[in-house]
Amino acid sequence: MIEHLADKKRFEWKTGSAISFLAYYERNGHYILWHSEVPQRLRGQGIGKQLVEATFDYLVQHNIKAKATCKYIRMIVMRNSKWQSHVSF
Repeated sequence: MIEHLADKKRFEWKTGSAISFLAYYERNGHYILWHSEVPQRLRGQGIGKQLVEATFDYLVQHNIKAKATCKYIRMIVMRNSKWQSHVSF
C-alpha cells in the first residue's frame, strides 16, 4: 500500500522491512518531485513505476501541478501522455 506522508514530504511503499519512496518539496503551490528510490533487492519488479503512478494519481485527484527533476520520474511522464498535463520538467 502506498501512503502519502505529507509531514515527511514523500510517498512511501513498505514491503516487509524495505521502504520505497518518492520525495518532493513544495514551491509556489507545486510539488517538485526530486527523488525516487527502491531498495536494490526489490528493483526490476515494477515497484518504482507503481509508486510514481500512484503519486501522479494523487496529484490529479488533488489538482496539484508538479515538476519532475528526477530522471526516473521524468521517464514515466514521457512514456504516458496521461500525466503530462499535471507533471512538467
